[in-house]
Amino acid sequence: MDQALMKRPADVELWEPIPSSIISRDGHVVDTSGLDWYLPTTSSRSAICRFSFIKNLKFRYALMRYCIHVIRVSSASYGYSVWTDCWRFLLLVNPEFNTADIGDFEVELIRHVESMIANTRRDHKLYQISRVKSWYLWCSQYLTELGFNAEYAWVLEALKIPGGPKGEAVKNEDVDSGPLHRIYELQPLYNALHTTACTNINHYQQRAALALFIAHGRNPANLSWLRESDLINVAPGLDEPCWVIRYPRIKKRLLNPRNDFVEVALPSEFAPYILELIEVNRSRQPNTWLGVSADGFDRPIFFNTLTNSAAKASGHREAFFNYESGYFAHILQDFVSRHRIVSPLTNMLLHLSPRRLRYTLATNLVKDGASQRQLAQILDHTDLQHVQVYFDLAGNIVELLDKALIGPYAQMLNFFKGNLIVPGQKAVNEEDAGKHIPFVYVEDTPEIDLGVCGKHSLCSLHPPYSCYKCPKFQAYLDADHQTVLEHLLAEREEKFQSADARIAVQLDEIIYAVAQVVEKCKELNGASI
Repeated sequence: MDQALMKRPADVELWEPIPSSIISRDGHVVDTSGLDWYLPTTSSRSAICRFSFIKNLKFRYALMRYCIHVIRVSSASYGYSVWTDCWRFLLLVNPEFNTADIGDFEVELIRHVESMIANTRRDHKLYQISRVKSWYLWCSQYLTELGFNAEYAWVLEALKIPGGPKGEAVKNEDVDSGPLHRIYELQPLYNALHTTACTNINHYQQRAALALFIAHGRNPANLSWLRESDLINVAPGLDEPCWVIRYPRIKKRLLNPRNDFVEVALPSEFAPYILELIEVNRSRQPNTWLGVSADGFDRPIFFNTLTNSAAKASGHREAFFNYESGYFAHILQDFVSRHRIVSPLTNMLLHLSPRRLRYTLATNLVKDGASQRQLAQILDHTDLQHVQVYFDLAGNIVELLDKALIGPYAQMLNFFKGNLIVPGQKAVNEEDAGKHIPFVYVEDTPEIDLGVCGKHSLCSLHPPYSCYKCPKFQAYLDADHQTVLEHLLAEREEKFQSADARIAVQLDEIIYAVAQVVEKCKELNGASI
C-alpha cells in the first residue's frame, strides 16, 4: 500500500473527489482516474503528469485540482507545464517536503515558495516560476482549507514576473545554437541537400525536413501536423506547377492545430523532395491502424508507421501517426553526420536544429532588407515584438568575410554552377555579340570578356557579377577572373567603410563564385593554388 495513503490527513474524506475523466479545452477525453495522466499535446511528445511521484497528499490534491482547471480552460500542454514546474521548483529540490507527514503544510509551503523566488531571482531566472505563482494564487482562492494562505497570496500577487529572454542565441551569435553562417555553414547544407542520394525512408525524411526548415523556418510541430493534402499545386493548368504548402498554425490557442492554416510558396527546387517523400509513404503501412480507417486517410507527410506512443496512451487519434517534435532535430543531425558536414567555425560536425534554421532564415531576411511586418508574417508571428531582436542587432549580425578562407573554401561552397570554356571550344550563343559578358569596372584597363550567356531567352540577371552564380554562364578559361575577384573584394571593403554593410554582405556569394572560377582556372592551367 502507498505509504502516503497510510498517513493521509484526517479531513481527506471531505475533499471534493477527483473525477475519473475530464474533457480538455480542445475536446479530448483525459483519463484522470489514476495517478499518472497521459495528456494529448500538439507536439505529439510524451506528456505525463506523474502524480504518483508526489507523496505530499495536500500538495498532490491541490496540483491535481489546478491541472484539471487549466486543462479544461487552457490546454493539456499547459497543464503538463504546470505539473512540471511545480514538481521541479518545489518538490524535486526539496525532497523533505515531498512526504506524507508534513507537520505544518501552510508554513512549509510558504517557506519553499520564498526559497524558490530567492533562488530564481539570484540566477536572473524569475520568469521561470510564473506558472507556480498562478497555481498558488488559484489554490488560495479555491483551496484555502488545505493550507494556502490568502494573505500570503496578496504578497505573491504583487510579485512582478518578467518575461523570458527572447533570442538569446541570436544576440550572442552562438556558434552552436545561433544563426548559421550564411557562407561557411548554410551553403554546404544546400550543396549536400541537392546532391544527397536517398536509399531509405529516413533519407527521404531528412531531405524533405531540411528543405522545409531552410525555406520557411517553421517549428517542428508545424511539420509534425502536415498532411499530404497540405501540398497544393495552385496552377494545375500550367506547364510548370506552382506549389504552396499549408502549415497548420500551432501556438495560436486553437482547439485543434489544423483548425487554421497559413499558405506559403514552396520553392520549385524543393517541391520534388516533398513529392518523392509522399510517394514513398504511400507504399508503407503502419503496424496497426489503431481503429483509424485506412480508406481515404490523409496521411501525414512525415508518416510515423510505428505510431506515436504518447498519442496512443492519451487517446489523441489525430496524432496517432505524427512524429513527436524532437524527432525532427534528430533527423537533421543525422543528415549532418551522414554527409560529414563540418563547420569551419568550430572544426566539428555542424550542430543543426530546427531552431537554428529558423534563426538563420530570420537573420538573413534582415540582412536582405525585410521589414518587421514582413518578417513577422513569414515567421507566422502575430506580434511584432517577437521579431524585434533581429532588428535590434541588425548591425551586429553581419558576417565578416575571411579573405584567408576564400580560396580553400571556394570549391567546397560550389556557388559557380556554370561551365568553363577552354580556348578553341565553341560556346552556346557565342556568335551573338549581345550575349557576351564584358567587365569594364576597372579604370585604365582594357575591357575584359569574361564569357558568354548560354540562355536563349531574355535574362533577368545583372551582368557581370550575378552571372557567376548562373548555371547558363560559360566562363572563359583564359579570362582575367582574378581582376574581377580583386575588384569585388575592394568594393566590399568600401561598402563596409561607408556603413553599407547589407550591400557588402550580399556580395559574399558572388565573391566565392568568382573565387571558385579562379581556382578552377588555376587547376586546368596546371598552376599551383
